[in-house]
Amino acid sequence: MQPGTIETYPNAYHVLIHDADYIISLAEKAETGEFKDEHAKTRFSRNAILLLILSTEALANRIVNLFARGDVREIITRNEKSLSFLDKLILTMSSNDVERAEELHPDLEPWLYLKTLKNIRNQLVHPNENFPVYYTMQSDKSLHFSIPENEMKRLKIKNSDRFYKGLDIPKDPYGLLPIHAKRIRKVVQDIEVQVREIFQHVAADPTWPTHDIFRNC
Repeated sequence: MQPGTIETYPNAYHVLIHDADYIISLAEKAETGEFKDEHAKTRFSRNAILLLILSTEALANRIVNLFARGDVREIITRNEKSLSFLDKLILTMSSNDVERAEELHPDLEPWLYLKTLKNIRNQLVHPNENFPVYYTMQSDKSLHFSIPENEMKRLKIKNSDRFYKGLDIPKDPYGLLPIHAKRIRKVVQDIEVQVREIFQHVAADPTWPTHDIFRNC
């Protein structure tokens, strides 16, 4: 690189994943009482989770932009709203003659968690007024997320009514904590590792998921 004007194209995945990591660190500090706001750990965790979910969309789009053949990229762009992460990945792989589709089964980790991430996003962005959440009110009028087993039985509340299967993430947005954000961060990390390996033979730069390209103008 020479001194002067530099051209670059911001890497959305890189931006979102780094912002999420920073907000997770704030959530962990809030959990230790570093912030006066007692709800800060939940607010930070909730925002970090949303950024992490958005980062998977950004990663899928980056894969398409970097590796999909022109005609395949056009097909994906035209049908983007109806295509899942795995759909985009498989189409891009086919355009590069990468035959590893058996590894992308939606019932295998980490891909099976993509559906959970989508459900979390939809619940946060499109709240369902018919979807109840439950708390235990203490004698001091404070609300606690935990519910006694006998109350669960009396109200016929199942664990699946309160938590997303697999990742054990609360469906209640006010129940989200740093541990849940870190759990989702691990899923995104595992997905990044997998796609790095899948495209290692066609990627000129092995750091492509998080690398920003700079050029002299």
